[in-house]
Amino acid sequence: MEAPSPPTTEEWAFASKYKLKNSKGYRHSFGQQARSMMGTATEGSDQGKVRFKVEIAPNGSAVQVDTLWKTSDEAEQLARKAIQSMPALPPTPTGWS
Repeated sequence: MEAPSPPTTEEWAFASKYKLKNSKGYRHSFGQQARSMMGTATEGSDQGKVRFKVEIAPNGSAVQVDTLWKTSDEAEQLARKAIQSMPALPPTPTGWS
């Protein structure tokens, strides 16, 4: 499966102003950015899913990343690498996400 494209400038502009539902638009764009940076998903023994709890500072940087569950060590490492190498993100709309 091909990686999705990263969020556009317009999507980030919307996400950084969307204050309802615990900054749902921002969280969606953050996840899309991380997934786009992970690259193409391939079928095999190392495929899997991972769910993180990510604390995002008001300036848009990831402060803490905790693994809630995973089905693959490889998927977890790819996701962590993508999160750590993210470009500067817009400030969060509510102060913390």
